Amino acid sequence: MAACYLYSIYADTSYLSKAEACYAWERRVLFNTNSGAIDDNIATNNSISTWASTYNQGTFIGAGNFLYRITGLPFYYQDAILAAKYTENSVATAGIFPVYSSGDLGGFNGIFARWVARMAKDQKLWPAYAPWLSTNANAAWKYRNTNNLSWYNWTAATPAGTNVLDSWDCSDSVIIMQVAVTNAPDALQITPTADFAVVAQQFVTPGPASETVGLTNLGALR
Repeated sequence: MAACYLYSIYADTSYLSKAEACYAWERRVLFNTNSGAIDDNIATNNSISTWASTYNQGTFIGAGNFLYRITGLPFYYQDAILAAKYTENSVATAGIFPVYSSGDLGGFNGIFARWVARMAKDQKLWPAYAPWLSTNANAAWKYRNTNNLSWYNWTAATPAGTNVLDSWDCSDSVIIMQVAVTNAPDALQITPTADFAVVAQQFVTPGPASETVGLTNLGALR
């Protein structure tokens, strides 16, 4: 995906070639073209770990979506759809994204949510994916704690307090509640009508007085 971004910025076809080559390798070595599963890794002795995670499923979907938008080649689109279906049917449980552990794995579901939502919007498939994403967003909000923090496990209550949760572990809930709403602002979204758009960061110098910001749930997600 990084190579796709660079290609869109600089119009340098070498970046597109790199993106296509990386995708082709993963598709050949780690992608199951029958089921849609993405194997986790291949070791130096050529043994393959067949564990499928939302991280790998999501980034593969994101890459397929980007390359389909650039090249128009149907197999990229078909691969992304197949990978999304596998995640929903075989990685999720009763529709809810899997429960991982704290730490590195804690943010996997947010990564998946962002890229499957991006594909759904880009390819005008939102009606097919919105119910699934909204189910997970509502689960994340349902299991928040009294501080309105929600962790990576959307099947159990978030531990009480503010000092027991890693920010990365809570990022899943922030992302799913953002992308599950069609008009949610997202500084990292790509503008579909303008191909790949570069969004400049803006830095604002804080005022001399501190301010307290309160966050309120505005209602059930639909």
